[in-house]
Parts: sequence; C-alpha cells; structure tokens
Amino acid sequence: MNRLDQELIPEEALLSERHEYVIVNQDVARVGISHIAADRLSTVVSIELPEVGQIIEQGDPLATLETETGEMEVFSPVSGEVVSINDALVAEPLNLTHDSYGLGWLVEISPSDAQELSALMSPEAYLQSIAG
Repeated sequence: MNRLDQELIPEEALLSERHEYVIVNQDVARVGISHIAADRLSTVVSIELPEVGQIIEQGDPLATLETETGEMEVFSPVSGEVVSINDALVAEPLNLTHDSYGLGWLVEISPSDAQELSALMSPEAYLQSIAG
C-alpha cells in the first residue's frame, strides 16, 4: 500500500470497487472518482453529468467522462436524488485529474438508503482491495 495514496484519500471517504468515492456531510453525499482512477485516465476533455432532481439508483451510470482515448462511465455508489452538480468541473474537466477529492467532485446526492453506505469501503480497505 502506497503511503502517498493513503494520505491523499480523505479519511471520511467511503469507496467502491469501481473507484467511486462518497463523502457524506450531514444528509448529502458528495460523489467523485478516486485519485487512483483519475490518474489512470488520459486527459479528460468533457464531462456529462445528470440533471439536478434526477433519481439515481446504486450502480446506475452517473457521469460520462470523455477522454482523449475514449469514453468512461462512472457509476453511482449510492441511490438517491441528485441535489447538486459540479458545474465548475464541466467548465474545467482537468480538475477531475488534478484534484479529484476537492475541485473534481461530480455530484451531490441525497442518499435514500443508508445501508448502501455501510457496504462501501474505508480508504484502508479500498487500498488493500486494489493492491491485491
């Protein structure tokens, strides 16, 4: 496990096997992709996000990232209603790869099933899962 990778992931983040993260603040879950997934992308040239108010189910496509080498879908790690999208990221998609946990978040969701959050991994468990 790379110490730098461990230091880059916020300790409050919960992560999925598909490299999405969730950071919950009160009743809102901020969703993005881990810095490890972001580092594997070629240059992101555009991002498509869902509409505010859209209901998303866990595992549904949440965003489409267009890179210099093709498209990649990001899937929602939680179910709920999209309450905010990162318009600034759409305008400046490079923030996804430069600051995935800060300026590079994708959407904020009001989670509808707290049990889904408990199925996600801690940063330590996530790093162990991708190391082996």
